Amino acid sequence: MNIFHVINSAYVGEHLKRINYHFSSLEAAFLIWYSKRLTVNEKHVLWNELINTMADSVIKARYNTTPHDSLHEYLKQYMAIENTLIERFYSSEEGAFYTYDFYCHGDRFWCDSNGYYRTAEECLCALEVDRSFDIKQIRLTKRYFGQENSYITLYLNVEFEIFSIDECCTLSEEDSDILYGVFEGLWFNFPLPFKKGDIIQYADCPYNIFYCHDEETLVLTDNLVPSDHLLKLYEQNGDVSDMTVWGIFCNDMGKYYHECTHTYLDFELQYKPLQKTEQAMLPLSNYLKGEISVDILCNAYHILLSEMHTEDMRRFMNITDEGMTLAGLLKENQADE
Repeated sequence: MNIFHVINSAYVGEHLKRINYHFSSLEAAFLIWYSKRLTVNEKHVLWNELINTMADSVIKARYNTTPHDSLHEYLKQYMAIENTLIERFYSSEEGAFYTYDFYCHGDRFWCDSNGYYRTAEECLCALEVDRSFDIKQIRLTKRYFGQENSYITLYLNVEFEIFSIDECCTLSEEDSDILYGVFEGLWFNFPLPFKKGDIIQYADCPYNIFYCHDEETLVLTDNLVPSDHLLKLYEQNGDVSDMTVWGIFCNDMGKYYHECTHTYLDFELQYKPLQKTEQAMLPLSNYLKGEISVDILCNAYHILLSEMHTEDMRRFMNITDEGMTLAGLLKENQADE
């Protein structure tokens, strides 16, 4: 079964395909679940193909994973619950009301419609008014009067195809264990193409649920492969949040800091130009690769940081090119460029 294309990071997917990596049934099921390139319907199609073409397996108990005797039967139950949630979302229920919000390409926050609707159809009709905007994602939510914490949320693309489902306090405990008690508790150690010093960036998948990512670029350090001690712990009870990469980030002041982020399946080799505040990553990357010495790294970092602070100060003081030239801070030929 070919599922290399569903992996969020095309770079990782191409690497696994190049080395002819063979996925187990559980690995394939997990990658389909985790994919931010597929709609819910596309995931169901692939899971059904998996059931028909790949061997069944046991889902073993883990710290955050409920055991199941049959992966195939579990996937059937999972899909049935998602279909039930979608059906309930669109059905009329006493005391229910609907809201929607959306975000557009380039925005940093969701745009709230500030409207309340009695049915899903009314909600979708109202949304048509906003279709003229450059919308990337739509979020429809069904809530219930008197049940503050109870809701069902559907995330849709601009074609109104569902790519994610969220809910709270609408399922039985048994169904909640099916929906949340397996995939999030799994951990896998797939072979990766990244190496120390690589600049990697958050993959631009079509169905990344929008959050404000201030810092999505990092320089990989040498912590990509877990130590033997951590590897043993992760194999026993690690979960998806432990599928991390360690690296150096730059904050909006250009300051380096060392941190991990997850998951490694969400990152590509650098494909976008570095932002002004990220320019200091390039000399660090080349230093970690052994291509420049530490003195060049330190001097380059000092120069880049000084240039960034100078530009910030100029913007803050609102100094024109003419003023900069008269103050001796800008040569005339620079002002003309």
